[in-house]
Amino acid sequence: MANPQVTSQWERSGDPRTEVRADEVEKALAEIAAATRGAWRHSQPLERIATSMRTKAFAHPYQEGGDGFARFLMDVKAAGQGGANWSAVPRLKAYVEKSNDYLKTKTLPAGMNETVGSDGGFLVTPEYSNQLLMRTYDNDLLQRTTMLPLGTGNTLKINAVNESSRANGSRFGGVSGQWRSEGGTVTASQPSLAQVSLTLESLSVLVRMTDELMADTSGLSAEAFVNLVVPQELAFKIGDAIVNGDGVTKPLGILNGATLSQVSVAKETGQAAATIVAENILKMWARLHVSCKKNAVWLVDPSVMQSLPLMTVGTAGAQLAVYMPPGGLKDAPYATLMGRPVIETEFNATLGTVGDIILWDPTTYLTVSRGVQAASSMHVYFLSNENAFRWVQRIDGRSWWTSALTPKNGSSSTLTNVVTLATRA
Repeated sequence: MANPQVTSQWERSGDPRTEVRADEVEKALAEIAAATRGAWRHSQPLERIATSMRTKAFAHPYQEGGDGFARFLMDVKAAGQGGANWSAVPRLKAYVEKSNDYLKTKTLPAGMNETVGSDGGFLVTPEYSNQLLMRTYDNDLLQRTTMLPLGTGNTLKINAVNESSRANGSRFGGVSGQWRSEGGTVTASQPSLAQVSLTLESLSVLVRMTDELMADTSGLSAEAFVNLVVPQELAFKIGDAIVNGDGVTKPLGILNGATLSQVSVAKETGQAAATIVAENILKMWARLHVSCKKNAVWLVDPSVMQSLPLMTVGTAGAQLAVYMPPGGLKDAPYATLMGRPVIETEFNATLGTVGDIILWDPTTYLTVSRGVQAASSMHVYFLSNENAFRWVQRIDGRSWWTSALTPKNGSSSTLTNVVTLATRA
């Protein structure tokens, strides 16, 4: 009888050209398994063979390129139809021969053993750990922002001083203090206000899960698994929006052109492409407004970390490393730059382009959120015996700085809350 699992795995290959009856597949695979002394025999043959094709233990005709498994399926189809034998398909014949050559390099016991499934290997059952291996990421930028409470509505408006210059007559949007003599007149002035508007947008994740999977998983359940990864996906999407969002159905990011307070520091004359030098850091720091320095962070792409230890100050023969730990490369790298945290993120641009390193005060970024709402339903996909799990987080955010600030003196160098470094191509 045809193995129903073979049909399932075959259909999952995703190539409609490989549709073939399960009994034909089983027959061809059985012949190949017999020819290779049972090396690939398994309760799910296609899965086992696909795994073998990812190994570098030996070279075979299906290892080249990214479509080896698809070509194997096509050849099995050809061997399984019309009673053809695997040896009539050149690539299958070469595959079997290579497999046998590989097996010959291994010394197999004369009696029962666990290397060959039919000789006893099937009796060795695998064990599965309840531990889940997963990469960790520091993507939660939301917690660093200024999160504001929101009542019953979906929009929060915050008044802000509309100030773009500290020159006389411009402070606080137009207030002007004047020295006067006794009896002298004073010219009237007034401050200026602006409003920052935050309107909740929806970020959603939907997961479908069959009743069978929910009932049959043990250890780490399927439901517990998705409850573990979905919050991290939400944190990723929010973090990416805080940095790069266009403000359309999502927060407005600090690198978006609509965030007019962003200042980009020019590269140094003659600076090599895809580098960061100490002068870049010092000039970026100088452009950050004094009120932002105590809360600022450096957001960097991982590729930037190869440049920071190479930064030096001083002239040739008297250069000092500015980011290298005192003990050199044997010590852990610094976690701060100009006394502020260096945070590697997935949201920065690659080394050499604008956004690879960002000096930013996250407390100047305002956010409103209703938190994460999780719900499940068995009715949405009732006919297919599936449950729907949905997570929704309603959130919005943007910088309340609407422009860079011109200082009272030195009007050519504005100060701001978001500083980037120009392209170094």
